[in-house]
Amino acid sequence: MLQIINIQDEESLSYPLCLLRISGTPNGEKEGFVRNLNEDNENYCTYTVVNNSFNAFVFLKCGKNVIEVQCGNASTSKTIYYNPPSHSRSVRLLYITCLNEEKFQGPPEMIRDANEAVKRIQIGALLMQTFLAETLSSEGLGRKTFQLEMTKQGMPKVFIIQIPLTIEESHKFPEEKLWENIAIQILSSPLASRSCKYLAFFCGTRFMNPQKMKIENERQVLSLTKGHVSLGGGGLALVGTGALYAYASNINDIMKNLSSEKKIDTQALMDFSARRGTYGACYGTHLGSVLHELGHTFDLGHTADGIMSRGFEDFHLYFTVTHVNSGVTSNTQYKNLTKPSIPSSLIKNSMTFTTDFIRKKSVENISMVVEPLKDRMATSAVYSPSFSVRNYESSLKHYKSMNNINSPTSPCFEIFEHSCLSQNIKKVEFAPKSPNPSSESISFFKTPIMQFKINSSKSLSSSTLDANFANDNNKIIDSFVGKQIACRAFWARSNAVILAYHKWINGSPDGAAPELKGSVLRSNYGIRAVELRDSRMMAFHHWEYIEKNPPPIIHLPWAQISKWPNDSTIEVVAIDNDGGILKEKC
Repeated sequence: MLQIINIQDEESLSYPLCLLRISGTPNGEKEGFVRNLNEDNENYCTYTVVNNSFNAFVFLKCGKNVIEVQCGNASTSKTIYYNPPSHSRSVRLLYITCLNEEKFQGPPEMIRDANEAVKRIQIGALLMQTFLAETLSSEGLGRKTFQLEMTKQGMPKVFIIQIPLTIEESHKFPEEKLWENIAIQILSSPLASRSCKYLAFFCGTRFMNPQKMKIENERQVLSLTKGHVSLGGGGLALVGTGALYAYASNINDIMKNLSSEKKIDTQALMDFSARRGTYGACYGTHLGSVLHELGHTFDLGHTADGIMSRGFEDFHLYFTVTHVNSGVTSNTQYKNLTKPSIPSSLIKNSMTFTTDFIRKKSVENISMVVEPLKDRMATSAVYSPSFSVRNYESSLKHYKSMNNINSPTSPCFEIFEHSCLSQNIKKVEFAPKSPNPSSESISFFKTPIMQFKINSSKSLSSSTLDANFANDNNKIIDSFVGKQIACRAFWARSNAVILAYHKWINGSPDGAAPELKGSVLRSNYGIRAVELRDSRMMAFHHWEYIEKNPPPIIHLPWAQISKWPNDSTIEVVAIDNDGGILKEKC
């Protein structure tokens, strides 16, 4: 029987891009059709059926949406409500340009201007929003996700900041220093706000291989790339745009781009595919790494598996395969990726800074302290944790595009000249290249450059991680038994619980954080999760309290921990029911 298996009828979502997992298609049928009856356009999107199943994306309008699915003579429908959250906390999207460059790198025939970049960032942000909601739901924690600022057309707003550096000057900066300078531009602009986390894409990433060398590994890719950055912490996640060429620029192309097996021209373009060499893998790996860095701004550390390890490399597989089974296995086609001889070049210890991430009254009053990255972390060269994956049914060639399907159009630009020494803003005209744009979702800011010092800190010793604390969720989300493919895109359990109660997800107001005295942890709101991390921010144990009435006082049961890291100190991270966060070394 044809059915939508991941969404209930009359369910309410807080985000607009709805993932549908559809099963039970009639035998022999090769195509399925999906449409939102509330859309002005009554055409169907067409998807390829694999093993009697397919996935689809539907863009929801505010309020009631009636979704119709057809395959052969079978049909089904569900009513889904889209009710955006009303709280003020959101993730603010930025596209960072240089004085002499606004384009991202891509094939020469591709449109690569700021307008195109914004379209791709919008779709990427919607996918991350959907992924978080779906994965938290699969953990039994509710379909929760972060909020994006939206236009009247229902697409995410993207602000554009032009930094006072040429692209050549930016390439002389190490990524930590580039992060610092872009952070201060945000702090000194009208975009600064206590209610925002910032996700910024830097346009100046350039892969340079003039000798046309054969690319052997990801370290070589990174060594040939200028302006690459992938850092997250506190209020800002900053990423490069070396793989933005692989992103979808409209909703109807998402599945096609995620499953694309087009080979990357590794002599001309950055291959961010984790050595898989295709546009689809490049899209998934890069967008997954963006979510990884955004996770650090939500107070997540590293884990032995999942998105906050190297599981972000399989972000695309989560959407392009159909039936979900959240069981864990150590036998996987990706096992070679975690051999000690192949350390990760894509994972680093996250940056942290101490500041109220908000504009101050004057430049002199801005004070930011940044802790530099420690040594790059090799996933199993250092720890040797158990390697976990989730199993999904394969459906890599999943999508058939329909060019006649309308999707929300990308808005035009507004440029604002801004000085951090003055509150006067002068609006300047900018002619967009895209037809029929709206004028409200993109703004440009030009700000003077500022720099600040980094505090150095010593890296502590690492240790072996207890394999017993791998993600232990063995709930079956779907009972379908079919062809399986390994997928590592999920949240480790402790990450999932922290996210589910985080104030940036739920919109909770600021309040008193939990307190730790000796082994006693207290919170007036009730403790939801406690996670222990070593000196490299790697989680090695956690406790969770997700019952209806969480305990206000917990005596931490240290004796339950069978193996400890060989560090002189560990960090205790706790979150309460109101989203208050404690981070304390002991």
